[in-house]
Amino acid sequence: MRLDLVNGWKLKRARVNGEYRIEVVGFQPSDIKRLADLGCRREIVQYATRLFVPTADASVMTALLRVAPVAEDDADAAEAA
Repeated sequence: MRLDLVNGWKLKRARVNGEYRIEVVGFQPSDIKRLADLGCRREIVQYATRLFVPTADASVMTALLRVAPVAEDDADAAEAA
């Protein structure tokens, strides 16, 4: 499952260390502080910086989606019409 956000970030389901998490992908290095300020958790996994949305605190997901709402794709736009 993957959600595309209006600013190019994507939320995807990722399995890390045997656990499913919500990962933010498609961010620029300059976005890391902003995402951390919103409450996303930064982890280094196999020498790569990865950002995750904590699932125990819904306010982080709410804040993230206020900053970058889910992008409408063509199928959503056609369905709404």
